[in-house]
Amino acid sequence: MIMALTLTIFSCQSTNLYLESESEFSEENSKGTPTDSRKEIEKELKALVLRINSDISKDEYEKWLSYLSIDYIDNYNSNEILNEISLSPRLKNRGIILTDLRSYYKWVVMPSRYETELKYIEITEGNRAIAYCKYKGSIARLYELEKIRGEWKITIWK
Repeated sequence: MIMALTLTIFSCQSTNLYLESESEFSEENSKGTPTDSRKEIEKELKALVLRINSDISKDEYEKWLSYLSIDYIDNYNSNEILNEISLSPRLKNRGIILTDLRSYYKWVVMPSRYETELKYIEITEGNRAIAYCKYKGSIARLYELEKIRGEWKITIWK
């Protein structure tokens, strides 16, 4: 699952994010969230994704850290996970070995935001959502998000 998430990150590449139309975020993309609440969450998450990717494009590592859940930080700071990701062809062919969260940010996160387009946001529960992007005709996960103590955070669901 972790490798699949990493490959997703590679397949989503910019900061030019938008929803093509209101209809892209339909009732079928939202499970159990009332329409008014769903629209508010959509607006909030769209703004958040734009902010996150803007900060990434400016190499704002410390700001990026503030968007992450503890689970995400622990996962991508794990030597086991970093070694596994380092074996991906994209990194291995360049001789890049990830050693910590900062190297993951530099070699995986930053390059993965080039030329992405936010396609839609799926609210899976009232406090969980998935932002999907479009890149070269394919749809892929951009972020798993969860509202933790009143703030939306990039997270991983185990």
